[in-house]
Amino acid sequence: PRAVVLDPSLIGSCSRNVIAASGIDCLTQLIESFICRFRWSVPRSLVLDAFPDAMTALPRLLKNPLDKVAQSSLVHAAFISGVSLGNSGLGLAHGVAAALGVECGASHGLACAALLPVALRVNQKIAENDLAKLNQVLGGEGLSAPDSAQQLIERVVELCRFAGTPTRLSELGLKRSRIPWVAEHSGGNSMRGNPVQLSSLELEQLLESVF
Repeated sequence: PRAVVLDPSLIGSCSRNVIAASGIDCLTQLIESFICRFRWSVPRSLVLDAFPDAMTALPRLLKNPLDKVAQSSLVHAAFISGVSLGNSGLGLAHGVAAALGVECGASHGLACAALLPVALRVNQKIAENDLAKLNQVLGGEGLSAPDSAQQLIERVVELCRFAGTPTRLSELGLKRSRIPWVAEHSGGNSMRGNPVQLSSLELEQLLESVF
């Protein structure tokens, strides 16, 4: 497109479920593009600026979708997430979410919400320094990198819990018998950016753990 129009006020007409799904998709894009294998400095600096706004604005909008300050903050963060993923890449949550959308028609944002915590845990060790940086801009200073990365994951899990988004793939309508198909078809562009490269069998076992 030659132009993009961002209208924060449109959030006020959205249901809580739509705000939750879209907001956590935004967070997933910010995090995955920040830690992905193809990350680079310019979008990362933008993410560090936008991430605290997204983490603060989303719960405010889940309580009051007419909060104008939070509307503007989340729309700006969502825009930055698009800029960042377009210039860096994504990871496991988005790779699997795409296959889930094809297989069972799962909402993209809700699929990301179900997958983000497990994706963070899979990548926690190898990406702990980057996860710690994201936690630091939320005020998590003075911790070791492993502890800070763990705190970030706990913050994300708590936000997903507050949003009421699915935590199991079965809640998205996936049948257990289709897990091998989803694992096999999750290896697109997004998955290639994941810090930890998983085999199809490893991914299948991971999906079983959150079924």
